[in-house]
Formats: sequence, structure tokens, C-alpha cells
Amino acid sequence: MNNMKKILLAAMSAAVLTVFAGCGEDIPTEPTVTNAPETTAAVAVDGTDSTDAGQPAADGLCFSYTSASGVEFVIDAECDPLIEKQGEPTKTFEAPSCAFDGKSYTYTYDGFTVETYPDNNVNRVYAVTLTDNTTQTAEGVKVGASAEDVKAACGEPDVDSDAFLVYNGDGVDLQFFMEDGSVSQIVYTYHVG
Repeated sequence: MNNMKKILLAAMSAAVLTVFAGCGEDIPTEPTVTNAPETTAAVAVDGTDSTDAGQPAADGLCFSYTSASGVEFVIDAECDPLIEKQGEPTKTFEAPSCAFDGKSYTYTYDGFTVETYPDNNVNRVYAVTLTDNTTQTAEGVKVGASAEDVKAACGEPDVDSDAFLVYNGDGVDLQFFMEDGSVSQIVYTYHVG
């Protein structure tokens, strides 16, 4: 039954990401970045602010991504003001949302992407994906880390497989996608339900 749960979770994760990425349409891939400033997530997996350990995140969510320019991309926050502060993305993709009424957007920046969902004419942060080793989680995990590195930094995952490690937080899931024994992508996703 445990393996069935893992397979089901993998299928559901892929389906959810497809839904919010424009109903299965291809999204342009992110550019590879070298010599970019390191960027760190500001809130840890356990819901504590890494700058004030032991204090719960103010909004009850377990993740807040602070970009190199100081913009905080909080999961489920209104996104448009954040994009305005962050500056022009290298790529923008929009498509009608399959799950919500309105359009979903994907904004690509060096080292990360931000995906949105429409909520009563408000563009909200649905997911933040760390795409290369110029960005890291609050625990210091970057693309390229091993599964052992992830577990040493974040503890035992809720789902542990060769393909991914998943941590379920308060309103957010943190997923480490694995390829050939190392992290290929890190995704913070809004957890519905």
C-alpha cells in the first residue's frame, strides 16, 4: 500500500503541475545561469522563520521565498505586486486555467520560476520552483544535493522514493525531484485541502 501511495502522489503532483502550467501546454525551459547571486528561502520546512528560529510563520504557511532582489514570494500571496517589485522576468507564459476561472501565469527568472493561479481576479502565488544551484531552501539545500543531504537538512520526508522526496507543510508541499541520485529541481507548491 505504501508504494501505491507514492505512485499516486507522483501522478497527482504531475497532474497538478500540468493543470497550473496551462493544461498540458509546453512551457519554455529556464535558462542556465552562472555567477548569479545566491538566493535563499526565508522560511524553513517546519514553518519557522529562519531569521527568527522557533517563531511560526506569520501567515501560517511554511514557505516564503526571498529573491536576490529582496522580494518575498509567499505561497498563496497576491503575486502582481511581487512581480512588479522583482522586475521584468526573462520569460512569461500565460494560459487559461483548467482548475480555476481565469488565467494562470508562469514567470521565469534566473534560478527560479513563479507560477500563479487566479482567485477572484487576483493573481496568487501557486508554486515557486528553484531551478539551479544559485538558489537554495532556508535549510541550505540546492539543486545537485543528494537525498542524504536533503534528509540531513530537512529531516525525514513524508514521501521518500528514488524519484522525489516530499515534505508536507501547513498549506505548502515541498518537493525535491531526484534524477540520477541528486536533486534536479525543488518545488514549493500551494497545498489545496
